[in-house]
Amino acid sequence: MNGALLKIGDGNSFSNLLWGIYSISSDVNIVNNNFTNIGVIDTDPIPKAAIYAQGLAMYEPNELIVGGNSQFTNTFINCQNGVVVQNNYNCLISHNTISD
Repeated sequence: MNGALLKIGDGNSFSNLLWGIYSISSDVNIVNNNFTNIGVIDTDPIPKAAIYAQGLAMYEPNELIVGGNSQFTNTFINCQNGVVVQNNYNCLISHNTISD
């Protein structure tokens, strides 16, 4: 919580989990990761996602970067949701691969 400029990437693999990355009120740059089978076996109504980010609405917005350009792509395969963002975040989500 309240992390500043966290970089998560360069070859991580997340598989068979409810969430891959779960961020609360942090600035996060997520690049070059693989997410497979995230949240697909859960029946809980709370959204599950490869990347879940929750900001705190009363503070300045946090920053979330997922991918960004062709050198920093993330791959999402068979995930209930790729990215879920709630509340106060500035987001850049681009150049990622998503498939069933």
